[in-house]
Amino acid sequence: MKKTTKLLVLLVTTLLFASCNSGDGLQYMPFLDEEGGNWGMISTDGDVLFTKEFKEMPTVAMNDRFFAKNGDGKWELYATGSKPTVVGKDMYEEAGAFIEDVAPVVMKGKPIQFIDKEGNVAFTLGKVNGKAIEECTNFSDGVAIFKAGKYYGCINSSGKIIVEPQYLSINPANDGKMLAVDKKYENVEDRNKGKYTVLSTSGKVISEIPAKNFTDIGTQFVDGALMVEDNSSDGTRREGLIDEHGEYIVKPSSKIHNIEDIKDGMFIFYDGDRYGVMDFKGEVVIRAKYRTLHFANKKGLFWAREDRDKSGFVLINDLDETISKEDFYNVQDFHGSYAAVQESENNWIFVNDKGEDQKIKTDIYHIIDDNTGDQIFHRQYFDTNSFINKLDVQPNGFLGLNLTMNAQNIINSIKKIEGAVISTEPSDHTYESYIESDLTINKAEVVISTSFDEYFVSPIESTTTDYYGYTYTETTGYNYKNINPNKISLEIKREGLIIGHMSEVTSKLIEKTKAFGKVVKENKNAVVVQVGSYTYFVANSGQSVYIICGHLDAKNIDISQYEDVTEDSDVSVDIENAIDTTDIDIAADTVAAQ
Repeated sequence: MKKTTKLLVLLVTTLLFASCNSGDGLQYMPFLDEEGGNWGMISTDGDVLFTKEFKEMPTVAMNDRFFAKNGDGKWELYATGSKPTVVGKDMYEEAGAFIEDVAPVVMKGKPIQFIDKEGNVAFTLGKVNGKAIEECTNFSDGVAIFKAGKYYGCINSSGKIIVEPQYLSINPANDGKMLAVDKKYENVEDRNKGKYTVLSTSGKVISEIPAKNFTDIGTQFVDGALMVEDNSSDGTRREGLIDEHGEYIVKPSSKIHNIEDIKDGMFIFYDGDRYGVMDFKGEVVIRAKYRTLHFANKKGLFWAREDRDKSGFVLINDLDETISKEDFYNVQDFHGSYAAVQESENNWIFVNDKGEDQKIKTDIYHIIDDNTGDQIFHRQYFDTNSFINKLDVQPNGFLGLNLTMNAQNIINSIKKIEGAVISTEPSDHTYESYIESDLTINKAEVVISTSFDEYFVSPIESTTTDYYGYTYTETTGYNYKNINPNKISLEIKREGLIIGHMSEVTSKLIEKTKAFGKVVKENKNAVVVQVGSYTYFVANSGQSVYIICGHLDAKNIDISQYEDVTEDSDVSVDIENAIDTTDIDIAADTVAAQ
């Protein structure tokens, strides 16, 4: 069971949580029979499928299929067999295991797709309510989580949308339920006013749990239980379990500092010193005596270690009886009847639920049971119209910034842009005359910048007379000045998915800005437009597209150097002569306050 760190999920859009739970569908695992060798595949009970086939580690095999990377770093689909066989001809930028009868893949220049076992496209994740699906997870409990625009929704294994994208976050499904935060809490600054939504895997709302009831909350239900944290009046961390309606199954207790995992009606707890096991009645099953303890993925069995540095893992049961005859360097979960364990530094073996060695016909130097491929899948096509719309170009600015704002409003506006990292504290901007932030807009890397004619932060000073009668001035803080920028600039970099679309982006920005005012100069890669007292300048350097709005001298801006620019061009040296990319300034002879 995964846990959030704090309830900031109520305030910001969280990243997708990846699901790598392979469940009982795991058939074969990648392994090495020698150090530095190629990868083979071995079954969950130790039968070797093949050896020394892949330089790069393949995924685990599920539903008779697995993925492996070729020499170009692209994923290819394989059928299981004594000799691995490629299925289909497609190669993928991203790929995930067949947890269901379909698997998520992404090809270059394509949206996210799910393929069947023959490599045929079962369904494609296009748009929802006019917004492109940008990200998706693999399946967990029959549900995959996707992101469209700013919000998250869910699909089932047939590709049907079962939850519309209306949530700030959705955690992976488990136990037939999901925990989510509705978008109506997006601007709620007081976490106590928010609620968690419990959804079924069919998309129905089961309940809402007030956030004010808990200091922290887990991410997934297991056996109908969800971890929660509460702090006592003395600051002691206490954890307990709730059901899907927010009612306590096990109340937080000073004996339970952390709940590490839940399974089979029991949970592993930490008492502040060591780990033990309790049941859902709050009764101790195994006293807290172990330095490391986790479920072995087989009913009533645990992997335990008394000392992290000096002892290895042993298999114990829920009576705290040691099952295995020896301890192990490292251990994996049981998948079926056996678990892979590291017997010595360079050798792995398989053991059964009695800790007995399963005889196998090969040496195992290393083995992996959790590689299900990529965890988050991203569309690989660039939607120019969507990107231009996201820029929100207006007659006096873009991305929600304009030339009538002061520095504080500009910083606050940048802060609201998804992915922006910028301080709102005036003291962090002393002696600065420009504001700049890196952003990612629809998978395009951009730099937003505003510049001022002077420093936009001023010190707060007070006069103090000391004990000896000496009067002096000291700085006690900083304030934003109420001044406006002379220009707002955006650099759109030729990186990632935007490669191949720079000319199209330039043309659409030229078309957009021309509608605002009088065209002063224009060629196919640049334009200067007079918009009242402001000037718009758009130019494609080959390696970046610039759009600048401000108090510029339109007549003195030279655009001839952009006339023949293509995406194979590199006129960045000339661009740097005209624009200071640290401040996005037009050269001194082209800038004049109007």
